[in-house]
Amino acid sequence: MIQMIYALLLTDALMINTMKLTEQLKAFLEEEGYTRLKEIEGRGVCGVKQFMFTWAIVYGLDEMGLRGRWCYNNAIEPVVYLETWDGKEDPPGNWIKYKGEGGERSRIPWNEKEEQT
Repeated sequence: MIQMIYALLLTDALMINTMKLTEQLKAFLEEEGYTRLKEIEGRGVCGVKQFMFTWAIVYGLDEMGLRGRWCYNNAIEPVVYLETWDGKEDPPGNWIKYKGEGGERSRIPWNEKEEQT
């Protein structure tokens, strides 16, 4: 049973690398509010999306949703940094929160200042 679950998880993880940005998928994602769509090796289909209070670089997009996102507090940074991001590590810029596979991480500057005092 455990081996079967592991095999399913591994297969699911590998699909992120094989998802292609077809015209049909692109049309669907654009209708859902995703922009700047492109494929990035190791991250699958990526793009930019506005959420309630943030804008984000999102990865692993398909018809079912996304694998994760890095949230920024402005609309400019995710657009600029998605263009240069190679997908190997976290994207550049002043992202404030990651949500997705592996959990959540915050990188909020004012928390760092409070810890230093």
